[in-house]
Amino acid sequence: MSFLPKEHGAYGQMLFPLVTAMLVSGVSIGSLFLVIAVVAGFVVHEPLLVLFGFRGPRARREQGRTALAWVAGLVAILVVAGITAVVRMAPAQRLYVVFPLVPTVYLFIAAAMGKGKTVAAEVAVAIAFSLVAIPLCLLGSPSVTAGAIVAIAFGANFVLATLAVRVVIAKVRGGGDPRLVATMRAWVYGLAIAMVAAVVVLASGGLLPWPPLVALVPGIVTALWIAAFPPPPAKLRAVGWTLVTTSAMVALLLVVTLRGTP
Repeated sequence: MSFLPKEHGAYGQMLFPLVTAMLVSGVSIGSLFLVIAVVAGFVVHEPLLVLFGFRGPRARREQGRTALAWVAGLVAILVVAGITAVVRMAPAQRLYVVFPLVPTVYLFIAAAMGKGKTVAAEVAVAIAFSLVAIPLCLLGSPSVTAGAIVAIAFGANFVLATLAVRVVIAKVRGGGDPRLVATMRAWVYGLAIAMVAAVVVLASGGLLPWPPLVALVPGIVTALWIAAFPPPPAKLRAVGWTLVTTSAMVALLLVVTLRGTP
């Protein structure tokens, strides 16, 4: 039995913000340790599910000891790498580590309660991975502005994509659920409008630069399209690759526009 996470979409949610933040702000010893901590936290999820019994009693009975060893080793790596990264940050910057920790704590509580597949948990995953960009950028250039924009762009992209995929699932699962489709679609539309409005306010007030904010466009447009015109089940693989391509476009736009951002 493999203890690697089975949620394939989460790999992209983890990697895109990490790679983008380092391309934008540079690589340092501290940023490398933070990446190690994030990867360890990501991988520990699956053996924890085995220990909690959410992969079935047989998996827990036969793989419990191995899962416990994985958890112990990965938690040790996470703690050591995380502390090393935080120590290498300026004292005034360490508070930013709390940003991704809040949704991460919620996620592990939800997983322990068997609610790791809920919409709230999936949104927490998207937000947590996106917010890691802030301390990661601070460990590089350092630039809190670059980190905030990377976090906002990927947060918008991942959260809207999560909800848009929920529209697709609600439309086909169990013969379809029109009420749930309408609810998820309303969330996509409402959040997209709110995100655009918030970005305009922040940029107009001089709190964020305008050019990098174009990186929000691919994620918003893709999510709106999927929510408005959900594809049939046979096209779900194509939806997955579309979301990966969209994330790559977001990353490219961020790297091009954020280089050298103070």
